[in-house]
Amino acid sequence: MKTSLRFALALLAAALFVTAVSAQVPQMMSYQGRVQSGGVNFNGTGKFKFVLISPAGTFWSNDGTSSSGSEPTNAVSLTVTNGVYSVLLGDTSIANMTQAISNSVFNISSSVSLRVWFDDGVHGSQLLTPDQRIAATGWSMVSSTVGISGVTTNSIANGAVTAAKIAPVGITNPGITASQIANNTITGTQLATAAVGSGQIANGAVGLSQISIAATTKVANLNADLLDGFDSTAFVKKSGDTMTGAFTASSSAFSAITGVTSANNGNGIVGEADTGADAYGVYGKSSSGFAGFFDGKVQINGVATVQVLTITGGSDLAEPFNLSKRNIPKGSVVVIDESAPGNLTLSNRPYDQRVAGIVSGANGVKPGIQLHQEGVMDGDENVALSGRVYVRADASNGAIKPGDLLTTSRVPGHAMRVTSHAKAQGAIIGKAMSSLDDGDGMVLVLVTLQ
Repeated sequence: MKTSLRFALALLAAALFVTAVSAQVPQMMSYQGRVQSGGVNFNGTGKFKFVLISPAGTFWSNDGTSSSGSEPTNAVSLTVTNGVYSVLLGDTSIANMTQAISNSVFNISSSVSLRVWFDDGVHGSQLLTPDQRIAATGWSMVSSTVGISGVTTNSIANGAVTAAKIAPVGITNPGITASQIANNTITGTQLATAAVGSGQIANGAVGLSQISIAATTKVANLNADLLDGFDSTAFVKKSGDTMTGAFTASSSAFSAITGVTSANNGNGIVGEADTGADAYGVYGKSSSGFAGFFDGKVQINGVATVQVLTITGGSDLAEPFNLSKRNIPKGSVVVIDESAPGNLTLSNRPYDQRVAGIVSGANGVKPGIQLHQEGVMDGDENVALSGRVYVRADASNGAIKPGDLLTTSRVPGHAMRVTSHAKAQGAIIGKAMSSLDDGDGMVLVLVTLQ
């Protein structure tokens, strides 16, 4: 800059203006300045460059080329009369004024200044000093965030709306209705916890399309009857992993309620009732079908009370025993093992009073009831003590016919027909229900140890 050249800039006015209350705030800023050249008010056409800056850097420049407060590339030609000029900063109808002023300029920083370069056509482009601080009127541009599109999520700071800001009857019918709130506008981040209660919402004012799912976690003491499409009796409350309140599910689908968990050892549905002798944690009822269905194992830690118990998966009552020998075939007759108390072993002599039962499971007939006390009376193999099972039999003591008493045979693990009732006392396995004329084979037997 030449030392003989003196520039002075006086900020006469820097103000925003709004052309109509109902319209968006124009992205322009009215500015007047005064410039001298050689101590004399300049007259003529001058070339100007403008930048809005803050300590953080350039927010705006007339052609968008400034960075970190640097001089823009292109100049705006303005008429100067007696040293005074005026311009609408951000007016893109002016040559080389290509950038409108975004309202975000005054949202980002509370300290914004105007930097100006001036070229009188003789001395070249010179920086005018000092930068001119923008007064409070610039921040009125923030109001453009509440424009013709209504109040959106960008208009409300997170947590800005608290209970203290809403009078108990401040929003009443028909003050704000569903038509005034854009869909999904108000979410949980815009509402402080417990800010909106039933007193703040008029009947029918808020419909389903006006509520974001996340917002429901921020609403306290809400009267559900004020929400379109809801009935308060259908509401439950959730606290952590617990839900309280009356709940009824009705559906024409196969399942009205389905509980699924992927957690290790998790529970799909848990019911608990602690009050009253006739309280039920889970209650099922059906007038024509089944009140409950379990596809898999069922464990009951307690007492099970039934009026009638029908078992469809097996035909005998069995108890697991440890066997002294491995891989004993199903249907084999077993006796008490004298050398290993509590164990059973394969029978191998006739009329053996140590007879204990028949290994269950031959010919696909499974136990209907299994007696077992875990950790106390464990065993490897289910042995039928009562009911109907198939037994390995031989006709060496005569052909077997239905109704014959059966006892142990000299053939290991086999049964035979009783021919000596004196010897059979205490050695009877049960009664034959099918025939075996000769040789050996399977015979259906009704187990009645005696």
